Amino acid sequence: MGDLLVRLLEPCKKAVADAKFTFDQIDVIEVVGSATRSPLILNALKEHFGKEPQRTMNSEEAVSKGCALMGAMLSPNFKVREFAVVDCSPYPISLSWSPSPTAETMEVEEGGETTATGKGNVVFTEHNVLPSTKMLTFMRSATFDISASYADDAKLAPGTPSTIGLASIAVTAAANGEASKVKVKVRLDTNGILSVDSAQSVEEIEVEEPKVEPAPAAAPAADAPMPDVPPAGDGATAEAPTAEPAGQPPAENAKPAEPEKVC
Repeated sequence: MGDLLVRLLEPCKKAVADAKFTFDQIDVIEVVGSATRSPLILNALKEHFGKEPQRTMNSEEAVSKGCALMGAMLSPNFKVREFAVVDCSPYPISLSWSPSPTAETMEVEEGGETTATGKGNVVFTEHNVLPSTKMLTFMRSATFDISASYADDAKLAPGTPSTIGLASIAVTAAANGEASKVKVKVRLDTNGILSVDSAQSVEEIEVEEPKVEPAPAAAPAADAPMPDVPPAGDGATAEAPTAEPAGQPPAENAKPAEPEKVC
């Protein structure tokens, strides 16, 4: 029985250490589940944390109610009050790949930031928030394999295999025979299941832009000659000729009008 109590306290110690809490920062300890009805478990928790465990929730219904609420939040058929639930991966995951004659490194892109990593390095760290997607960049000219495994076997339960899975990425060599840039998208879904979503080959083609000659500068406009204007003050003024009505004699030859007689 002593070994079972030691195993019971290990997850509690790890949870407090991962949260970076101290015992004085823990206000309340709530226990749920049928196993917590045992006085041995309650006494072990009390001695470890120095606080009396409480039972303000139904021990047998608390977990099922939480599952039902989470399912209703995910379902489009129910409308419930939204709650923030942040889940994370409990174990670090590393990726390895078949050897390449060109390089043994890859680039990991996440959130607009790119970092280089070597073979077998951890891609998804411990407590990686779920869901999470990362883009891996390889330089390859032939088909290669990517294997995923848990990075630390000591953190796994006894008897748990460390290998997660293997994915084969088919690559066609570039037209010039050089290695192609291959982008592989790996994803941890909301359930913590690792999958390879897609793989695509990216070909970069350099195109030389045509040179555009600058337009010649326009020549300054020459001064336009202006007509001569008679000087002012000589008493001469230019008058425009007046057109005479057709069929009438000129004005200087016209006879003066006779005065009208009044009786």
